[in-house]
Amino acid sequence: MRASIFLALLTLSNLVSAQLPRLVSDIGDIFNWEYVTLQNHIVYTTFEGSVAYSKLYSTQGNSVGNVEISDSVTQLITFPTNEHCFFVCKSDELWKTDGTPSNTKMIFKLPKNFQFNRTTRFTFIPSGDYLYFQTKDSIYGEEFWVTDGSGNANTTKMLGPYFIETDQLGTAVAYNGGVLLWVQKNNPLIVNDTNDLYFFNKDSQKPVNLTGKFPRWGSGYPSASLIIPLAFKTKAYFAFNHRTYGLELFETDGTANGTKVIDVNSGPGNSYPNDAFIEYGKLFVCANTASNSRNVITIDKDGIENILPFQTLNLNNDYAVTDSGIFLIGQSNTIDNRGWELWKTDGTKAGTSFVIDLKPGTQSSNPRYFRYAANTLVFEANKKVYVSNGTDNGTMLMPIEDSLLSAKSFTGYDDKIFFVGKLGQNDYHLYKYDKNSKARKIAPQGAENAINPLGEGNGSVDYGHRDLFTWKGEIFFTANYGQGKKLYKIGPNTSTAINNLVQEESQVQVYPNPASSILNIQLNDMGESEINYAIFNLDGQLLQEYHQVKLENNSTTIALENLESGMYFIMINTPYSKYYRRFIK
Repeated sequence: MRASIFLALLTLSNLVSAQLPRLVSDIGDIFNWEYVTLQNHIVYTTFEGSVAYSKLYSTQGNSVGNVEISDSVTQLITFPTNEHCFFVCKSDELWKTDGTPSNTKMIFKLPKNFQFNRTTRFTFIPSGDYLYFQTKDSIYGEEFWVTDGSGNANTTKMLGPYFIETDQLGTAVAYNGGVLLWVQKNNPLIVNDTNDLYFFNKDSQKPVNLTGKFPRWGSGYPSASLIIPLAFKTKAYFAFNHRTYGLELFETDGTANGTKVIDVNSGPGNSYPNDAFIEYGKLFVCANTASNSRNVITIDKDGIENILPFQTLNLNNDYAVTDSGIFLIGQSNTIDNRGWELWKTDGTKAGTSFVIDLKPGTQSSNPRYFRYAANTLVFEANKKVYVSNGTDNGTMLMPIEDSLLSAKSFTGYDDKIFFVGKLGQNDYHLYKYDKNSKARKIAPQGAENAINPLGEGNGSVDYGHRDLFTWKGEIFFTANYGQGKKLYKIGPNTSTAINNLVQEESQVQVYPNPASSILNIQLNDMGESEINYAIFNLDGQLLQEYHQVKLENNSTTIALENLESGMYFIMINTPYSKYYRRFIK
């Protein structure tokens, strides 16, 4: 039976060339999926039914070895270092892990009555070598703390108290080893109390008010999307509603005297700065100019340049960076009143140009979901998928077997592009395009016809770039192929032959290959553990089977005198993993 099941999956051609999704998780259904990728582990949460807490697991990307780290997690902090990440347990404990139980420890427990503030996504701010985090209690209200993650009592402390109980802490960003923080002042003793931007770090006696000296229009947060200070080189940039200059772009070095206005729209007119990103060593900001048209400016060491007068690029973090430029959506009202189409820029006026009009005239094709994958620009427009080399003539429709409603989450390796395609309202599938054939749905063997594999649950799906993520050269995603929502991967070394098994070339070797009278098995870091192994021929017949073979110095030897010349497969089963290898006698 084992041999027939094994050969039903395993053919020589599939072992060599086929690449289909392979199961990674073996812990049951995965819900409430959040993850952090570290150097050696993926750390992820899963929420089980009506349980109040999530469980935290880690994996090295194999179908075995998923390790439960904690069963009472309220928040995974998705700002890792290369080696470890933080998470909150039981609502008042801060923990750190590298993905292994032995190196998972509580580093701090909040004092009585304090709790972690989860009202905003800016609760935890890593800055320099420190982690800043926001708490709340009935006495101090909302305050910030800092820790170096060591677990020493004197290296985790509350900063202040800086703010009164009625103050509301808003959006924050790391800057120069500290934190830039918007604070909505709600002092009941002050009429029309306003909001201000503050800077503080672990050594601050009190935070520095960066905007208190500027007269502003009214109270409340600035009515522009660039309210989050954006750190760039040695400065940070933010929007502020100034009484004289209007709603404008500001620059700060973290001091009150080093904070100044950049009057993009000269005079009292508003520039409404929003939509910003940093690429090519430049800060890109979308804002109104004196002509009251929407423009893109860049800021670098040489100053400010208006790269798109009377034109607009949409800088909402949906763009692709390639060797030949940054590709994104743009609009022109000076040439032929085109709609929103594909543009390219290198951050200079001379290097900004229109690429292709996919919907001629004033209509818009609205290109989106840009990604540079497998040395190819990929994006969606007009609810169709396009591949491009960045030129008009080199932009074309991707041939796809199905009629998709939309597509997103493009990624890839070598010459293959993977993406999430939507066939129906909640019908999401994984697709592969290899530039030599039409893009088609792919799934593990036996699950090719699964319904809504990436749309499992309440009809909604995290339909974004988080659907597919790359770790150690392989692509990971969650899907339901008829056995619950689980974690899968696909990559250059993933074959149909080992759909639910582990193959780690660096972990196990069989030699010599070809062999004559003996075959050596070498397993790294196994010591004197016991293993089981079995040998099959290409017809699936079980020829040899041995149990509880004790390793000596990580190795053992198999006698092959009873085998005829030919090709064989050996299955090696250890206490931790299962491996398949091919050898020739």
